[in-house]
Amino acid sequence: MLYPAQFEDTTTEHEVIDGDGGYVLVKDNEGFVVTFRDVPEAIIQGRNFIEAVDMAQDALRTAMEFYDEDGKPRPKPSEPRHGDVMIVFELLNKD
Repeated sequence: MLYPAQFEDTTTEHEVIDGDGGYVLVKDNEGFVVTFRDVPEAIIQGRNFIEAVDMAQDALRTAMEFYDEDGKPRPKPSEPRHGDVMIVFELLNKD
């Protein structure tokens, strides 16, 4: 099953003066914050896109396990919107 996720790029950039009096563009706080509109409990941050996708799958799985433990129905995935990244949901076999 696929769930749409929203990736927010948290990279910030600013200019600093280098030793020669010129400007250099420096990036800070590189990474992504990932949220799911259908599963608001699943929120993560990754240092890069690949890590964020991997962590989003873990966060989604963990949130769904909490729904199961609480006896609540799992939220259904909504239709993807422009800019969404589709994240695969599958429970791991606990055997």
